Amino acid sequence: MKSIKKVITYQIKTLYYRESMGWLRTLYREVGLPRRWLPNLFGFPILLCLYIVKPFKFVKLTIIRDRGIGLLAVDADLFLRRLQLENMPKKGILYLGISAGKPANQQLLKMFKRKFFIIENPLLYGIVNGYALTKSPFCEKPPYRANEYYEFNNTERNLSFTVFEQEEGKDLLNKMGIGDNSWFICFHCRDAVYLSAIWNKLRNLSADWSHQVYRDCDVKKLSGGGEVYSLFRRMRGACGLRCCRKITRFK
Repeated sequence: MKSIKKVITYQIKTLYYRESMGWLRTLYREVGLPRRWLPNLFGFPILLCLYIVKPFKFVKLTIIRDRGIGLLAVDADLFLRRLQLENMPKKGILYLGISAGKPANQQLLKMFKRKFFIIENPLLYGIVNGYALTKSPFCEKPPYRANEYYEFNNTERNLSFTVFEQEEGKDLLNKMGIGDNSWFICFHCRDAVYLSAIWNKLRNLSADWSHQVYRDCDVKKLSGGGEVYSLFRRMRGACGLRCCRKITRFK
């Protein structure tokens, strides 16, 4: 009920802001106009170069949204799976991935880089996301509709660890007291600190994310009951590893 109340309160505040701060919105539109047109200003020269190079090599820019681990995993993996199925043409085409840098998971992006070339550059990412390139035949942005069952059921996995990464993982587990023959479970549990500490820092914001609380989870509930706790009890000696970038610690 508290989560629903916060969401409703946020919507009411938003409506009030829209009605009472009309002059501020007008100023934002005037100031924000160059910011929307600058990507296109730099995008058209790149578009011209791509047309010039096309007779020799067709280069397609693939947008990789890397600020969230879910978007990063889906965008790159779905793109590679569609290449496996040949749903996307690949003969005579050079695909270049473009990400904004500072990814949600550097290891995941590193593994995708083994499969195809990815450039990490926030300026280039903003230019490629401009209207000039996204509406051109040189931009590939795989649509994700959460119904790609065929792609995931009829393709091979794209990612694998190297021998060095496996040894590095074993050493890390040993440091945490988890032996080679021990059970362990990795689970995800997002809390409020993710948006307030990480997302604001990435975007240089100081926003209040309390209206997003309904998407958070309390790890205390996972440790004291529920499916994860029941699984630990069934598997004696199992250890749970919470995988995240930043957490709210509790005793």
